[in-house]
Amino acid sequence: MPVLAGQTGGIPELIQHRKNGYLAKTGSATDLAEGIGWLLAQSPEQRVQLSQNARTFAEARFAESVVAGQYAQLYADVLAVSTNRT
Repeated sequence: MPVLAGQTGGIPELIQHRKNGYLAKTGSATDLAEGIGWLLAQSPEQRVQLSQNARTFAEARFAESVVAGQYAQLYADVLAVSTNRT
């Protein structure tokens, strides 16, 4: 299901405006209303595509293998810095 969210906190890192949801300007009731209208105007097929885009985006950035690889790289970087200091 496509999402409508405001540009606050970490939300902008998760929502790609009009690609996997609608990112409304923080504090703007007008933009929030536009986002609701935009989402409601999407055809069922477009909603399915938005949902698929959201899943693809989330899996590419937050899959266990991706996050584990990022942690492994972080640990390797920390160890390299620590080894170079001695």
